[in-house]
Amino acid sequence: MIDNLLRWNSVGITQNRYGMRQSCLRKGTPGDYSRSENFFANLKEETVHWKRFQTRVKTRQKMFACIEGFYNKRRIRKRLDYLSPLQWLKCRILVFKNVMIKYLSKIVLEFHSTFQY
Repeated sequence: MIDNLLRWNSVGITQNRYGMRQSCLRKGTPGDYSRSENFFANLKEETVHWKRFQTRVKTRQKMFACIEGFYNKRRIRKRLDYLSPLQWLKCRILVFKNVMIKYLSKIVLEFHSTFQY
């Protein structure tokens, strides 16, 4: 019994044997749990609380629509400079287009300068 506990709880053995890293499951590292619990609390608040659905399928459809329609696309995020993913992507595309226009115009000017008569 003690051998099983030591083998199962030992991070070094599980990392060597299976090549895996331990998640934040140790005492004092609640980051994984707080993020996921916050997500599910928001999801339930926005989709399920105070509502009645006729079937589980309709409930799943509503939750999917909330996740894909709002949470993944329109919700602002700190790591994206307080933009939604769609807004951030549009900004990145504009920046990329401007960089490519400058780069291509430079190439065209160099090309024309080499073939001047």
